[in-house]
Order: sequence, then structure tokens, then C-alpha cells
Amino acid sequence: MQPRTVDDVPTVIAQEMGRVLAGEPLDLHRDFFLAGGDSVRAVELITRLGERFSDGTEEASARLCSALLLAVFEDATPEALAAVVREHL
Repeated sequence: MQPRTVDDVPTVIAQEMGRVLAGEPLDLHRDFFLAGGDSVRAVELITRLGERFSDGTEEASARLCSALLLAVFEDATPEALAAVVREHL
């Protein structure tokens, strides 16, 4: 699902987290690491999100991935990561 609005971003991130963890979408306030994620899966998630939410250029994807990499270790909930993505839309 591509987000239709910026309000859909957390839901899309929750779905991607579920895919990376081979399960259901996460609750918007559930921490990725507490749900079973680890650093390897976090990198996979960040790569997916960078591809999904950047404008398609390598530079934009790299900027978003860098921001997400810093953010994911502070607050790894879909809501928190959505705030980072929105800053780069």
C-alpha cells in the first residue's frame, strides 16, 4: 500500500514492520525491537522504507535512510518513524 496521505504513513510503516518480522502489521505504538526485531532486520526495514518513501533518487533515499537509521534506535515505533519520513516527503 502506498500512502495516500501523510496520515497513512504510520500504517504503511507498521505493515512493512510486519513483513520484515514475518507477521502481522505492528500496532502503531509497538516497538519494532520489542516485537522481535534486531539490528539486521532494522537495516532491512530502513532499506525498504527508504525505497518506498523517497522520490526515487539515490540521494533522497540515502538521506532518508540515514535519518531513519538514527531514529530507529531511539524510538522504533511506526508512529515515531513516520515523523521522520514526513520530514523527508
